[in-house]
Amino acid sequence: MLSGEAVSLGQARAINSFLVENKDDKEFQVMELIVHDCLISDQDLTVVLEGVLAQAKLKSITLSGVGLSEQSCELLCTAFAVQTVTDSVHTVNLTNIKVQQKHLLKMLESLTEGLKLQHLSMNGLDLGGLVDSMAIINAIHKLIVECFSLYELNLRGCSMSGNEFVVLSQGLKENMTLRNLDLSYLDLSFTLASKQSYVNAFLENITEWIGSSE
Repeated sequence: MLSGEAVSLGQARAINSFLVENKDDKEFQVMELIVHDCLISDQDLTVVLEGVLAQAKLKSITLSGVGLSEQSCELLCTAFAVQTVTDSVHTVNLTNIKVQQKHLLKMLESLTEGLKLQHLSMNGLDLGGLVDSMAIINAIHKLIVECFSLYELNLRGCSMSGNEFVVLSQGLKENMTLRNLDLSYLDLSFTLASKQSYVNAFLENITEWIGSSE
């Protein structure tokens, strides 16, 4: 666990070396990675991820408030898309991460390919102010519909607008496994007349989904 501290390149390399050297030792296998609001560069985080993922035993990943480079995202995509049930990541927390849209999209696609994702948190991400925000929402929609092991989704405080609300809720209507959904702090205010119709459709779909889950 790395939380609220500065991590140097030397420290990152030391972590990497230790994990790689002991990747076959059951006493040192890392099952959960937590990097929370650390002062860590993209390069250093990549070095740490290389060491952790070399063990291929990671079940839970929390990356909160950190920036993800293209290389870090590629490493995560490989881990997310593992097709072996015993080695699949089941919990992913990407709260307030800083990442380019194209890399976030690839990670969502990889999560959909995996077999055992159960918990996904994307708190505080701006999903409505992106160049092509519908691509991200469509990827989330696909994940909700096709990931049959998913039963907890946290989109607390995410920014969305317009038709993105409707696409998300349509995915929920098609999902049969989700049991915990956090949509708190979504901005549903009627700032535009066009948005009001989308929000109304969103609320109707959510209500229908809740009714079908009872």
